[in-house]
Amino acid sequence: MRSSATLPLQRKGAGSRRARYAAALAAMALVAGCSSTTAGSNGNGDSVDPVSSDIATPEATQATIDKAFLQPVPADSLDPTILNTMAVASVPLTSEQDATFAQCMQSNVCETGRGSLTVAFANDNVNPWRSIFRGEVTAQAIASPQVAKIVYNSSTDVAGFLANFQSLVAQRVDIIVLNSIYGGAVGPVLQQAKDAGILVVEAHTPLPDDVVGSVAAQVVPDLCQTYTEAGEAIAATNAPNKSYAMYTGVPGNSNAATWQPCFERSMQAAGWTRALEGFTQWTPQGTAQAANALLSSGTTPGAIVYDYTPEDLVRPFVDRGQTPPVVMSDVVNQSWLTAFTEARDANLNPTSFVTNSQVWIGRIAVTAGIMLRAGQEVSPQMTSPNPVVPLDDVLQNADPSIPASTPVPTLLTPAQIALALSAS
Repeated sequence: MRSSATLPLQRKGAGSRRARYAAALAAMALVAGCSSTTAGSNGNGDSVDPVSSDIATPEATQATIDKAFLQPVPADSLDPTILNTMAVASVPLTSEQDATFAQCMQSNVCETGRGSLTVAFANDNVNPWRSIFRGEVTAQAIASPQVAKIVYNSSTDVAGFLANFQSLVAQRVDIIVLNSIYGGAVGPVLQQAKDAGILVVEAHTPLPDDVVGSVAAQVVPDLCQTYTEAGEAIAATNAPNKSYAMYTGVPGNSNAATWQPCFERSMQAAGWTRALEGFTQWTPQGTAQAANALLSSGTTPGAIVYDYTPEDLVRPFVDRGQTPPVVMSDVVNQSWLTAFTEARDANLNPTSFVTNSQVWIGRIAVTAGIMLRAGQEVSPQMTSPNPVVPLDDVLQNADPSIPASTPVPTLLTPAQIALALSAS
């Protein structure tokens, strides 16, 4: 799926990173035995069939794993819930299921025609990444024969989100998939869901320690490890200017609260200093404003680090024919692959590091909720592998046939991508 060749400079520290990665996988396997379970039924007492990785061939499952993680990851090293997720995702939707997907993308409620469970997605942010995330959740739910209905709601302010979440509790849905950027503010409604017997599974954005006990399970990338590795990779480039500009979307979000301290420690240990930091709202407009502020500052950092697709921060350098700073992002769109290729073709020698965007991580939340309803063991804390790789190793994922705002990689088909983005 991906070339394993990297420049010697980029391979510095690779052995230690592989060792830490192996240790993390071993830890995941250990905690899998300390799992929470529920009765094998939905909220109405209807029986729920278990989820099994036997739904797909080992070869198909491994191909999906390699695509999702942007590099080969042994299937038997994965948490069992993540393995089951990848197996379900490996089975293409039928034409009838594709029609259901299209209906779901245009509705707040849709039915699959089978199963007994109701799965809800409570959204609190709007951008292309979230649109594809919703599509991934939907495709996984449709592919799961246990799911009968999918419910969606969305609000981009705290009060609206909390009201929407309470509405889902009142509807007595079986499973709520959550990716909340509001941290501790969601604690009371999570407790309401738990008290009502509703399973909430958080995916991607880590919840605060005093809140996470209210959800049935949480699956997140190890953002601290990811950005520690990113710091090591950036330092190994030996950039002459040892300063960095650091960006995130919304002030105080749980994502940044996790990764930024780890990244800064890694940079400080390598003798780098922070030159700038800013906020983008994770929107193109906000990112362009941050880029303008960077240019106006007269500062050219040695690295730009951002937790969303970075092309709007970098394009001003390319437009001026200037080699851009080293770039790191744990989420990238097709548009960054295009911008990077343009800079390389112009002999600007760009350097970038990325991870696998985790836009499909909501699929794991869906499968975890189903498994819990079926009485299967699910680890309450799961880590989704998120290794740092050079962007050069990912360029084969560039696909001009799909929209530039599509995160890399996604497990959706081109037709599903178009439907998911059109619903945003």
